[in-house]
Amino acid sequence: MNALQKVVFLYEKIFKPAYADLVSYIGDKPFDILVELENTLSHLFVAINERESPEIRSNNLEKACNHIVRATLDCYKLLWTQLNEDIDEILKSDDKRLSLTISDLEFLSKRMKFKKLAKEARSLELSEVGREPLKAVEAYKKAVDLGLSIINSIDDSKGNIAEKYKFKSKAGELIASAIIGFIIGLLTNAFWNWLIQK
Repeated sequence: MNALQKVVFLYEKIFKPAYADLVSYIGDKPFDILVELENTLSHLFVAINERESPEIRSNNLEKACNHIVRATLDCYKLLWTQLNEDIDEILKSDDKRLSLTISDLEFLSKRMKFKKLAKEARSLELSEVGREPLKAVEAYKKAVDLGLSIINSIDDSKGNIAEKYKFKSKAGELIASAIIGFIIGLLTNAFWNWLIQK
């Protein structure tokens, strides 16, 4: 694979899936990613400029590759961060935990593994700087895929059922309180009437 084919491969097969996952999940195109893409494009235009020396063209193709890899890493890191917040929200919310299609034990196990995979990915990212950054990309992808599987195990209809149950339960409590209050009122009134008659 020549250098230009490498750029195309990285963009099509590595970056685009990560970017698609990020944008579809957060509903936005983060500025940092757009800057990396702009830098990639700038280097590509230098690389295809036939007036430049072969060395400059080759160096710019390599720099374009580096920006694509950086953009991909940023996609996965941003997506992991958002997933982490959403998964922590599930942990804190009984309603959301009741909406899961997996057991509570499985949820907690997956959550722990999700965080562990991210830690391993970060270690790889630091250790592979300037060597094989795609190892870190793959590691972050594993963490993100696990996080997405956790989020995808939420069944919104279960959440609606839980809400309806809570509403019925609360309504039942209010009705019971009203009945008890009414009975206490009657008993108190009867007691006062009895005291007055004596």
